[in-house]
Amino acid sequence: MGFPGVDSPLFLSYLLCAVVVVSWLVWPALLGLASRLASRRADRLPDDQFPRLSVVCAAHNEEPVIAGKIRNSLALDYPPGLLEVVVVSDGSSDRTVPEARQIADPRLRLIVSETQNGKSASLNLAREQTNGDIVLFTDANAMLDPGSARMLAARFVPGVGCVSGELRYARDGAETSAGGSLYWRYDSAIKRAESAFGCLIGGVGPIFAIRRELWRDLAPAEVPDLALGMTALEAGQKAVYVPDAFCVERVAESVGHEQRRYRRIIGRSISTAGRCALRLLAKGRLTALWFLFWHKLARYFTAPLLIAAVALAALSARETGGALILSASALAVLLALLGRFLPLRPLRLAYYAASVLGAGGLGVLDWVLGRTSPTWSVPVRSPDDPAAVQAASVEDHAR
Repeated sequence: MGFPGVDSPLFLSYLLCAVVVVSWLVWPALLGLASRLASRRADRLPDDQFPRLSVVCAAHNEEPVIAGKIRNSLALDYPPGLLEVVVVSDGSSDRTVPEARQIADPRLRLIVSETQNGKSASLNLAREQTNGDIVLFTDANAMLDPGSARMLAARFVPGVGCVSGELRYARDGAETSAGGSLYWRYDSAIKRAESAFGCLIGGVGPIFAIRRELWRDLAPAEVPDLALGMTALEAGQKAVYVPDAFCVERVAESVGHEQRRYRRIIGRSISTAGRCALRLLAKGRLTALWFLFWHKLARYFTAPLLIAAVALAALSARETGGALILSASALAVLLALLGRFLPLRPLRLAYYAASVLGAGGLGVLDWVLGRTSPTWSVPVRSPDDPAAVQAASVEDHAR
């Protein structure tokens, strides 16, 4: 069996498969090895130099959890005189606003938008009404570990513009628990490796902080954690990851909800990452651009790349390489289908992976057709006890 010519469909199929393998396996492995050589002791601010901190949360219809979230934020282990909590209600039609108003604390500021305009627009509203030197962005359903604020703030030494914490999932019986937790452990390992170079690509949505002067207004469909998390790298500053600073949330209850969430995120993230890439290129931040391509852009297009690779392999089905690609694809589909009905962990992981990749493909289609929306909806939530959720998460993380 000879290697196919560069003008053959099979060569193009190999090339597309190679991009997927490099983005998901080879690049993370090489980055992890290189980070071990680059890692060094992290500088930290002394306790008497802690900056003013604004905790900012955009919420839409979060009645069951908003009071717990506010109390969780106000209870952070941070000097009270240096902490404020800003909550933006984005067109909530339930009791989110009355629940928030029941908490009387001079450190709490509630901003109410009567119409739903999206998370980016909500953060733009909060931008002119925060006083912190450092802004910590978080989500209504994510409970912050009490020590997380201090850990994040301590890393804002000169030259560092963004510091992100870690998202941990609580243990429960949700359909997506195994797949969601496995993916986030994988992604967290990549973030740790990027952090060794001061080149973390984007923040972790429910727990990341930036310097106040780097906070810019967002376009309606931009993804805040990626767009704002990248502002440090665009400005020539470092972005780092602090996994010991963590928040906890529950995974989506069903694969169907996870698919809808991932589809929405991918559709908006492609445009956001594209804008970030252009700004990095214009400012000559080529290292950050390289990291962005392999961590985000190449992975966003995994589904269409694989579909195209299989289609090209089908044109060369009589060749050994084409037959191998088609056989591997058929096996992957079979395992995913079995995982839909059989409760075996490897099969469930295959089903979860296929479902999320398929949702990513639909997100790419939404982006192509211009069907992305700046607004978001939330699943039905239960009023979880933050302390119980955090304890469950620590147990899960240790295992």
